[in-house]
Amino acid sequence: MLVNVSVKPRQPGAPDIMGTDQSSVALKWTPPLADAGVPVNYIIEFRKQGSAAWRRANNTPVQECNFSVTGLTEGEEYEFKVTAENKAGLGPASEISEAVKVEVPLGKFWFCISVKKFMWYC
Repeated sequence: MLVNVSVKPRQPGAPDIMGTDQSSVALKWTPPLADAGVPVNYIIEFRKQGSAAWRRANNTPVQECNFSVTGLTEGEEYEFKVTAENKAGLGPASEISEAVKVEVPLGKFWFCISVKKFMWYC
């Protein structure tokens, strides 16, 4: 099988928000429709809502279609985008995700309070 490594990847799907906690957001997305048989890595970027400046979230290649962005500020709203990359270069960035507020979901917060002595990560 011949693989064309001169074709950049297509646009991945927009990131979906899978969950949040006090300092992170879990994301998932769909891969590009066609990758020409070439392995694809992903670059995940984020910004505070209303900001023009994007920051890279991952320092090492991400090969799966999910990632947790960490080190975020509780109470702030963030947007995310994903770009696929192969040996030919970067493809177009995904559409931007919906903005999400970084916070512990209410149900988890109340659960943590009620059993605090048993929950070391709350």
